[in-house]
Amino acid sequence: MGFGDTVNPELAAALFYLLGESVPHDPKLEKEAGSIWDSLNDRQQLLLKIIELCGEPVEPRELYLCEKAYSWLGGSYCRQTIQFATRYLDSEGWDALSGRAEIVEGIQVDYGESRRAGVLIDLAKALEETGRLEEAYSKYLDAYDLAPYNAMIAVKAAEVLSISRGRKEALNFLLQQRSSLYYEPVKYKDSAGNVHRNKVFQELIESQIIKMRGKSAGI
Repeated sequence: MGFGDTVNPELAAALFYLLGESVPHDPKLEKEAGSIWDSLNDRQQLLLKIIELCGEPVEPRELYLCEKAYSWLGGSYCRQTIQFATRYLDSEGWDALSGRAEIVEGIQVDYGESRRAGVLIDLAKALEETGRLEEAYSKYLDAYDLAPYNAMIAVKAAEVLSISRGRKEALNFLLQQRSSLYYEPVKYKDSAGNVHRNKVFQELIESQIIKMRGKSAGI
């Protein structure tokens, strides 16, 4: 079988979905993707197969799938993650990832922006892994701009800042997050009409502040 015969981005998306990445795909291809899973039965080989099925990526869909696969493969593939994340972010974006918003535990989440933020996080992690800390911090901030309700991005940015500029500056950054619109718990009702308070943002920020202060005190 030649290289051209193995290119099938739709199948790549279905296979990635079976692996646990929530990507748009054709459900009719899940059976064929399952057969590939059974034949390889190895996570790394399956991720490499997804990349192979994308051929020589040019379109946003293929760039996105390759970026995600490389980021899942981890540290030894940082260079490829950086390359494909950058190329995807420079593209117009995969249109199947945009165009809708949903309320998640009382917070409105734009699907397309959250996915773009995810690519920026992958890029930041890869840059961090390769020691490019200032660039990593910048990309975390870009992701945070797109998903300001996601306190974990602020936590990751603070961790990088602590290494590159010191704990005092990182702690100040975290303290600033107390003024975020998402710091105050959000009340919402579930499908059964029960009232809940979403305190995840506040709890994550406060937990990291305590951790950072503990480190500063030498605990």
